[in-house]
Amino acid sequence: MKKTFLALALLVSAVISFAQQQKQTVAAPLYVINGQIQPEWVVSQSDPGKMVRPIENLDSSTIEKIEVLNGEKALAKYKDAGKNGVVEITIKKK
Repeated sequence: MKKTFLALALLVSAVISFAQQQKQTVAAPLYVINGQIQPEWVVSQSDPGKMVRPIENLDSSTIEKIEVLNGEKALAKYKDAGKNGVVEITIKKK
């Protein structure tokens, strides 16, 4: 699970970085953690003066499951909010 999380985070980061280098706008996917839609940017837990994607605040050891939805599946479940894809993350219960 930890490898999947890291691979996903690296992929999202690489796409955003490439788009910024190309001066293009890339819309971020919708992040859903334990059924709750997350804002596009949140305050970093490690550096409160910095804004990060919600996935960057997660401790990978607490993740139970990650599911990526795109296309028709994302649109069917999240309507227009899912047009750029959806990353559904389930956190382990304590």
